[in-house]
Amino acid sequence: MLDMGCGPVPYYELYADRTTASTCVDRRQDPHVAQLLDQVVDLNDPLPFPDNSFDSVLLTDVLAHMRRPWEVVQEIGRVLKPGGKVVITAPFVYWLCEYPHEYYHPTRFALEDPCQGAGLEVIHIEPYGGQADVLMDTLNKIMSGSFSNRVFRLLARSVELTGWIRRNRERTQETYALGYSVVARKPG
Repeated sequence: MLDMGCGPVPYYELYADRTTASTCVDRRQDPHVAQLLDQVVDLNDPLPFPDNSFDSVLLTDVLAHMRRPWEVVQEIGRVLKPGGKVVITAPFVYWLCEYPHEYYHPTRFALEDPCQGAGLEVIHIEPYGGQADVLMDTLNKIMSGSFSNRVFRLLARSVELTGWIRRNRERTQETYALGYSVVARKPG
């Protein structure tokens, strides 16, 4: 398994027991501390791995920081073994968390197209969040670290208990998605 842009490797415990080997790569100047980092790699450049090297690839919230995200997906297609799968998550309506290194917040169509261009079959694509989630996330970021943030969290929790957020999410997640998750497969 190749964990691209691994940061502090938050998903390691989810996949550690499900794979025989993993390779975690990220850039040197990443603000995160990655204790499990195997190799420093600039994902804007071609990957330093042979064709058909990995059974699976994980790319979570990384495409937003790539100058040419479609080339990153091409590289995934190249290093993925036939029959291998990639999981990609990408923000859509979301704050610029690593400004000025924020280039790409794709729609579902902007994720499907490079996958298909890389010869990958999109098996599943799903939005996450909705209009209410975007609003709550924005308010949470605005009030972060203040006393009003604690009040906001209590209010948000009580609104969520009413079911309004869930109903709103179901109705608006396609048009107000916080982001998307994609599972694609390399034929063969």
